[in-house]
Amino acid sequence: PQPTYTSQGTERELKKPVTRARARCQVPGVNVLGAAMPKETSVEKVIKDRLDKLREAAAAGDGKAMSDLGATYAIGEVVPQSWTEAFSWFQSAADAQYTLAFLNLAGCYRDGDGVAKDTSKAAEWYLKAATADEPRAIEVMAQLCLTGECGISKDQREAAVWYKKGAAAGSLECLYHWGVSCATGRGVDKDYPEAAEAFRVAAEAGHPGAALDLGHCLMNGLGIAGGPKMTMAVKAYMQAAEAGVPDAMYHLGIAYVAGLGVRRQDNAGAKWLMAASRAGHPTAMNELAQLYVTGRGVDGDLDAAVMWYRKSAELGNPESAAALGSAYGAGVGPIKVDLDESAKWFRLAAKNGMPEAQDAVRDIEKEKVIRQQRQKVVDAHESAWEVFVAAAAAQASLCAADVPVPTGDTLRALLATNEPKKVRARWGPDAFSAKYGTKFPPDDLDSVLEKLTELMEYVTKQTVARMGGHNTSGGGGGGGVGNEPSALPLGRPRPGTSVGPVSPARTALPRVPEVGPSPGARGGGGAQPRSRPGTTIGVSRGLSADGGGGDRGLPSYGGIGTLG
Repeated sequence: PQPTYTSQGTERELKKPVTRARARCQVPGVNVLGAAMPKETSVEKVIKDRLDKLREAAAAGDGKAMSDLGATYAIGEVVPQSWTEAFSWFQSAADAQYTLAFLNLAGCYRDGDGVAKDTSKAAEWYLKAATADEPRAIEVMAQLCLTGECGISKDQREAAVWYKKGAAAGSLECLYHWGVSCATGRGVDKDYPEAAEAFRVAAEAGHPGAALDLGHCLMNGLGIAGGPKMTMAVKAYMQAAEAGVPDAMYHLGIAYVAGLGVRRQDNAGAKWLMAASRAGHPTAMNELAQLYVTGRGVDGDLDAAVMWYRKSAELGNPESAAALGSAYGAGVGPIKVDLDESAKWFRLAAKNGMPEAQDAVRDIEKEKVIRQQRQKVVDAHESAWEVFVAAAAAQASLCAADVPVPTGDTLRALLATNEPKKVRARWGPDAFSAKYGTKFPPDDLDSVLEKLTELMEYVTKQTVARMGGHNTSGGGGGGGVGNEPSALPLGRPRPGTSVGPVSPARTALPRVPEVGPSPGARGGGGAQPRSRPGTTIGVSRGLSADGGGGDRGLPSYGGIGTLG
């Protein structure tokens, strides 16, 4: 898989003309000739003097000056932008065998800047520049071998050869990607020690992506003598996080929350998870939402939890989508029960990699039928009650047989669709006797009140059971959407793990969130939790020592670092 992070961003910056010129030219304009700007001299005069010197050097055949002058025209900050002039000077510099000009010419041919677009010529100049050991050209050649652009065949082995060559030539980016190749087996045999060493050297030179991936190696003991070194991993994550890498912020936050390589600090964990979330990291949003549910490191706030779950789900995180599906199925905090909305989020979870969420969708469809049937029972009871009320108003006396005391399925349906206090308000013995007692003969009234006392005992028993988390109201199956549990926090269970930022579990009906490495409580029924599938190394995937997840698996939804 193609890494999404690069420190210099050559391939990304080639998309825009001005930035493209900066990225592929050695220097951004005329400042190449100037030392510190003299005091008491106007900026315009300094620029003019330096530009004049640059033109003189270029006219004298200085290859570097010609290439820099071309860059000045390409950028268009101190002179009107002109790709035609830029291309002409790049060509002259190339004729003078200035190797960076080869790379600049290749870019012009690739994008059609100042010359007709010609990808075959672009490939020729890229190859010529790379063969001349121009580091940036080597980086681009390796990328072209991975992407198959400019008519160059996709070849991971050839890309790895170029990355290794570029690393030897001093390219920090190539050194990093050489580590990626060794770690992922992309074009070479897997070699974790070689990868870890490449990441170490690149990280020490300031490469944020390498620092992140070094952190993963240290956290999991990949290529690390003596096994995992979590304290050092946290330092590597910190380096990358402070450089602005969202995935590093996420892993650092998890390390603080779980107490991995550092003393557990919920506030610090929440801070870094918030930073990663604001930078658009879906999994960090999911973890942050759970902190808002449990009140760890932040004030408990279900509205904030729902907001972050929603953002995460919309960015493709299946756990967050399942959490919202569960919330809409049961009704949590600011969310009211809405089975159609619940099914929508579970379908999204299934689409984004949680197949067991489809079981929840089927459960919801069954629950819809159950609720429709239940409503018919309730409607029939309401009709019987209206008949009783009318009779009580019109008749001087009533008998026990006239009272539609709810029992069995009718009572369970009432408890499932109404709050117990509403049932008590209608059927409480004292309230019923005060309102209708004078209509009954004494024996009949005693018979009715005895039934109502039994009814209230059942209602109380069911209420206590539900407060204890046990559903006995019927419908939907254990742990399904049709249940009426008393504690319904958003989130999902998480099994305990021994090492590494926790590898979360999945479940179709998430219940109790557990952010730390301790065993999480499992929701009753539904699909049972399972660990995320482990992958070795690659974009947006986890990393494990044995290549198959396991106890040392990292969270599988990284997204920036190659190993994350």
